[in-house]
Amino acid sequence: MLPTICKDAKNNVISQSDLILERWKDYFCKILNVSESTDIQTIKRERTNNQPQIPLPAYNEICFINNYLKLNKAACSDNILPELLNP
Repeated sequence: MLPTICKDAKNNVISQSDLILERWKDYFCKILNVSESTDIQTIKRERTNNQPQIPLPAYNEICFINNYLKLNKAACSDNILPELLNP
């Protein structure tokens, strides 16, 4: 399904289907074709540096949570039964 309206690079509304297709083509060519390898490295660094570091759970925390799991229940999407986690 083709969109009926779109905005061009100068933020003007366009409604002709051939102009809309040309705009999408230009947009994706600009995004997907990075000319310099330093740009890719910068993007990778920005993605990794902005994510907060979440510490791994402690062994005691895992044991505490495992003690409250209901047994004899169907496995979730990970297919791990609670019985397999409890010692």
